Amino acid sequence: MSRSHEFEQKLAQQQNKFGQVEGDLQRVNQDKNFVASQTDQLKQQSEQQQRQIADMTRHMSMVTQQNFELSNELQQFLQTDEVLQNKLNRRSTLDEIKQKVDCAI
Repeated sequence: MSRSHEFEQKLAQQQNKFGQVEGDLQRVNQDKNFVASQTDQLKQQSEQQQRQIADMTRHMSMVTQQNFELSNELQQFLQTDEVLQNKLNRRSTLDEIKQKVDCAI
């Protein structure tokens, strides 16, 4: 083999390797772009979920406050109901005593 033929053969091998490296580089860039795209999508999803969590936390706080207020209102209603029942029981007792007195007279 002549020296020029060896040189051409080595040049062809190097060009082939260079083509493979360029192909690998292209695939790596595609992968990098895909990963960047996926990362952006995941970031957007995460931000959306964070907003949903914040919204749900505010809603939960509002419902908790409403529950507290309703519990207080119910407690006041129960106290008022108890007072009214005691008054009615006294009035009923007074009416019974009055009837006994009237019957005795």
